[in-house]
Amino acid sequence: MNRDEILNLLRVHKATLSKRFGVQFYLEDLLGRPVNLVTDKALRTEITSLL
Repeated sequence: MNRDEILNLLRVHKATLSKRFGVQFYLEDLLGRPVNLVTDKALRTEITSLL
């Protein structure tokens, strides 16, 4: 699964808190590093242009 597929999956499915933690832990295991998940509304516009 590439970055765009993961972002699309997270945008389309409104996840519960427990599901978000599940995705977070999965990505951390997959990438071998800490991951922070935020909603697109939580990102500043300066950051969204970089994604």
